[in-house]
Amino acid sequence: MHNTFIGHVAGFNNETGLRNTYVGDSAGYTNVLESDNTFIGTASGFFTHSGYGNTFIGSRSGYWNSTGRGNVYAGIEAGFGDAVTPLNNNGEDNTFIGNYSGRSNSSGSANTFLGIEAGKENIDGWYNIFIGDRSGFNCQHTSSNIFMGFNTGYNATGSANILIGNESGYSTVGTGNCFFGKFFRQLSSRQS
Repeated sequence: MHNTFIGHVAGFNNETGLRNTYVGDSAGYTNVLESDNTFIGTASGFFTHSGYGNTFIGSRSGYWNSTGRGNVYAGIEAGFGDAVTPLNNNGEDNTFIGNYSGRSNSSGSANTFLGIEAGKENIDGWYNIFIGDRSGFNCQHTSSNIFMGFNTGYNATGSANILIGNESGYSTVGTGNCFFGKFFRQLSSRQS
């Protein structure tokens, strides 16, 4: 089967999974048939049972990932997932780098979150790029945004926005906005 499992009960339930590497206590614990995954850290990828091609590095990273594939999570609880409906954690092709980045993601896909708590509360948003600590922190259902800077778009609810600068667009509610500059916090009145 060409698997490598290092750590107490790492890969414990593996039946047919191939080419997996799990390092850490309980890493990949629930794996049944997944392949081509690398989980490094205590309980990383714990609930992943049929996802493939994932790389999770950090304690509890990708913990509730169920069937998601092609994800890269690095940091404590990066891409942790939704514990309430764990079988719905099927996000694909995400990159979350930073402690708690993308922590609540369940079905959001094709997102890139870089920074501590970047996109932390994202649930099902798609095609977002959040760069900076806490950028897009509370954006649960937004898509196609680009946020760059500390706390940029922290509480934003719109989609298709470009926000650049620390705290720029902090609580914007509009769609299709471009805010550039530090502390540009004005609420947009443009609605689609």
